[in-house]
Amino acid sequence: MGQVSDRSVPPQFVLSSKVSEGIEMRLEETKTMYQGEWIAFRAIDESENPEGEVILHNKDRRTFDKELVERGITNVYITFAGPIIPEGYGTLF
Repeated sequence: MGQVSDRSVPPQFVLSSKVSEGIEMRLEETKTMYQGEWIAFRAIDESENPEGEVILHNKDRRTFDKELVERGITNVYITFAGPIIPEGYGTLF
């Protein structure tokens, strides 16, 4: 399966997630802009705070994952912009 460019994906294949408009920004800026969302980020440099492009973002992880697979998006950094554990909850390891 080949790599798919965002610009070549027909609108009918873009479900409820939002697709980047090709704007390059730093990863930390991206996390601030899409607070509380899952982000697929394609870095164009290797640094602690790389510059790159948001390929896909969505608040719902299942929808986000489904769209990554359906669109064949690979070679991206996936992160959550915010705390994974909601305030007031705890974890046990």
